[in-house]
Amino acid sequence: MESLKSLQLANLNQSKSSRLAVNLAMTDVECLILSSISGDILTFLVSLFPQLKRIDLPAALDANKFTNIVHFLKESLEGLTLDYEPTMLKEIIQLKQLTHFTAREGDFSNKDLIEIGKALPKLKSISFCLSMETTSLACLSTMNELECLSLKASTYYCYKRSNEKIVRDFTVAKNLKLINFKLSGIIPTSDSLYKYFDNSPNIVDIGLFYCTFNSWLDIFEALELFCATLQRLELHSLHVENTHDRLTEYFDGLKCLKIYGCDMPKKLLIKFIRLCPQLEEIQLSAMDKTLNDEVVLVLCQNLKQLERMSLNNSFILTDQSVDYIVEHCHALKQLNVQKCYNLSAEAKNKLKSLKNVRCVV
Repeated sequence: MESLKSLQLANLNQSKSSRLAVNLAMTDVECLILSSISGDILTFLVSLFPQLKRIDLPAALDANKFTNIVHFLKESLEGLTLDYEPTMLKEIIQLKQLTHFTAREGDFSNKDLIEIGKALPKLKSISFCLSMETTSLACLSTMNELECLSLKASTYYCYKRSNEKIVRDFTVAKNLKLINFKLSGIIPTSDSLYKYFDNSPNIVDIGLFYCTFNSWLDIFEALELFCATLQRLELHSLHVENTHDRLTEYFDGLKCLKIYGCDMPKKLLIKFIRLCPQLEEIQLSAMDKTLNDEVVLVLCQNLKQLERMSLNNSFILTDQSVDYIVEHCHALKQLNVQKCYNLSAEAKNKLKSLKNVRCVV
C-alpha cells in the first residue's frame, strides 16, 4: 500500500458509537476520489494523505468540513472537483497551487470567475456552469495560464424558453495558451466566438454540445481560424437556425471528427469531409437527414488515412455503403455500424469478415 498513488472510496458511513482507526501507511497517495462519504469520515480520511494533490469531493458537502479540508491541503492541492456553492469561494481562492478545477454543479457569476482568475495564477484547466446573469466572458482573460476550458449552461434555456434566450459574449476574452475548448448549452453572440478564437490561437481540440448558432457560417468561419492546426472536433446536437454556409479551407491537421444529432445539410457535410484529408477517425451518428450512401462513398474515397469509423443510428444507410467500405477503406482497424436498421444480414457478415478490422454491427 505504500506505493499507492490513487484511491477511490464510496458509500462509507460512521455510526455514532464507532471509532475510526487506520494503521496503513498511505503517504504516497496523490489522488483521492470520494462519493457518498459521511462528513466525519471525510475529514478523517483527508488527514491521512499529507501529499494529496488531487481530490474529488462528494456532493452535499458541509461548509465547515470543506473549510477544514482546504486548511489541511492548501499547500499541496493541485486538482479539485466538487459541487460548487458561492460560500465556498473564499476557501477555493486560498488554494494557490491549484492547476485543475472542476465544478460538477453550481453556477458561477462574473465576479466569482474574476476572483478565481486573479487569486489562482497557476490555473490551467477549469470546468464550470455559468449563471444566467453571466453574459460577458471577459473574465476569462484573467486566467493567463489556462489550457483547458469547459463552459456549461442549462440546455433548458436554449430550447424550452426561446423568448428568454441567454446569449454569451466572448468578444473581448482571450486565452493565449488555450488548447482545449468545450461549450455545452451556450448561445454565443454573433461573431463573438470568432473573435475569441482569434484571440486564442493555439486551440487544437474543440467540442460544441447542445449550443445554438445563427448559421453554419458562424461555426465554420470560427473553425477555419484553426484550419491548419485543429486536431479534434466534436459537434453534438447543435441547434442552427439558418442553413447558410461557406467552406473553402482545408483542415489539414484534423485527425478526429465526431458529429452526433446535427441537422447539417448534406452538401455541407460532403464538402467538409473532402476538406479533411488526414482524418484517422470519424463518427457520424443520428443524422438521418444527412447521412446516406452518397456521403459514405465520399468519405470512403477521400479519407485514405481512416483507421476508425462509426456510422450509427441510421435508417437510411443500405448495403451499398457496406460495399463502399469494403472496396475503399483499406487502412481501417475499427468499424462500428450499430443500429443501422436497413443493412441486411449478408452485408453485416461481409463487414465481420474483413481482415484486421475489429467490427461491431
